[in-house]
Amino acid sequence: MAAVAGAVFVALQFVPVDTSNPPATVDIEAPADVKEILQRSCYDCHSNETRWPWYFRIAPFSWLAAHDVEEGREHLNFSEWDQLSTEDQVEAMEEAWEEGDDFRVVATGPRGVRAIR
Repeated sequence: MAAVAGAVFVALQFVPVDTSNPPATVDIEAPADVKEILQRSCYDCHSNETRWPWYFRIAPFSWLAAHDVEEGREHLNFSEWDQLSTEDQVEAMEEAWEEGDDFRVVATGPRGVRAIR
């Protein structure tokens, strides 16, 4: 039984997972401290600058991570912020406000954000 489980685990590693990062179309404008918080806390799921650690390349974790990043980018993608209308930017920031636990993010303009602790 263990041999079968091991063989299945090895076979799962051959199922490809897309861990590519599309090019960013904008570098979001924010104060340096806010930008650092966003990059550290949000960019792995909410930008095209995802860091893919080695353990995210092991199935089935790779599938879960890729799915989470895909969903995160669909909800809010800082790398494509300039492609959103002002209304969509405000809506995205309001969602981030509701979701944020450690800090609050609010829109300050068409492409600017700031965090409030």
